[in-house]
Amino acid sequence: MGMYEWRKKNTKKNAKIKKEFNDTSFNRVVPGSGNVGILTAGVCFLHAKEAMQNLELKFPIFKLGTIFPLPDEKLAEFIKPLSTLIVIEELTPYLETRIAAIAQTVNPNLNIVGKRSGHFSEMLEYNVPIVEQVLAEVIDKKISMDYDAVLKKAEKLKEILSERPPIFCPGCPHRGTLWAFRQALQQLRIRDTIVFNNDIGCYSMAFLPPNEFSDSMLAMGASLGISSGMELALEDKVIAMVGDSTLYHAALPGIVNLIHHNSNVTLFVLDNAVTAMTGQQFNPNSPYDAGGTPAKKINMEKMFEALGADSVTIMDPYETRDCIGPIKKAIESDGFNVIISRRECALYGDREKKKRGEKIVPSENVKNTCKGIYACVKEFYCPAITVDESDAKMVIQRDLCDGCLECRQVCPVDAPRHVEVKR
Repeated sequence: MGMYEWRKKNTKKNAKIKKEFNDTSFNRVVPGSGNVGILTAGVCFLHAKEAMQNLELKFPIFKLGTIFPLPDEKLAEFIKPLSTLIVIEELTPYLETRIAAIAQTVNPNLNIVGKRSGHFSEMLEYNVPIVEQVLAEVIDKKISMDYDAVLKKAEKLKEILSERPPIFCPGCPHRGTLWAFRQALQQLRIRDTIVFNNDIGCYSMAFLPPNEFSDSMLAMGASLGISSGMELALEDKVIAMVGDSTLYHAALPGIVNLIHHNSNVTLFVLDNAVTAMTGQQFNPNSPYDAGGTPAKKINMEKMFEALGADSVTIMDPYETRDCIGPIKKAIESDGFNVIISRRECALYGDREKKKRGEKIVPSENVKNTCKGIYACVKEFYCPAITVDESDAKMVIQRDLCDGCLECRQVCPVDAPRHVEVKR
């Protein structure tokens, strides 16, 4: 197909889509009163609704559900009777620019309040206070509360609060993998002589306590490309980590480059079966395609073997103690060595168990066995584990626990166990 034919085909397709978008309920108007209207999309719609509620306003709102191509006819109909339109969108003023072009024909005197008028910034994410302050300024009304004073009070309260860094979900297999990795480095006594290139996923939190890894974290798949260069320039052992989704999305070119150049790099692949960080979507490592239709799952270990990896080791992060040895061996070995830590995402796995009618049996801490060593608390950071103030022993919150028993693997005296079901 030539360029002309391709352009002609896509022009017709866009025209058809635009007609559907003008009719779809995804683009809807929330009724209001007055000659001031609001155009918005996404989460800014909620900010606008709450800000108007705070100010006791009832402006009509056009909520866009389809951004391209825009429903021009529906937008023109909305702005035609207005004297002022407030465009609430984050970052680049895309909607504002397009609505200004439409207004030239149907309402040339329309006063558009947005970024070009200086009311909104192109920086950062919006929130209710930002939107409310603009609405109050437009109608010359006092804001509902002193947000600056609230923020100052919040900052003062933060000074007396303990830090709460983000942590993995209860049962997350990454927790066990990183614990075993940490133990392996300590036993090898090389923690200060490695370079750890992290990637984008739940495991990005490896830079936070208790792990405090990560010498670099740039973009999806970048850990492999960065490792290629570092391996040539540094004497330290280079280690990279990616998830299964990132592996297939953006890491393969870097892996091919590492293997082709006989690089001395250890790669961790955290195989949790889905794209966990953004909502457990399926990927080429899943048995279904993006639409949920059965699809061919890529055999990861065979792929690495075919590419020429020097070794491929599969481990179960729930068998946490048993993971230390294989990790040490892969780090000490020369060449491109792969560790696949395989266990499905806890949230996804629990959901699938419920679909199959399987019970999730939580764990408990046997206090007669527990010695109050707190390895599970200090080294594992599981949100289901707390300390009972009455006896200073560890206690597991059953409503949070999913029964993975990774904490038992960490406990020197094996105090945690599954809750015994009374018959």
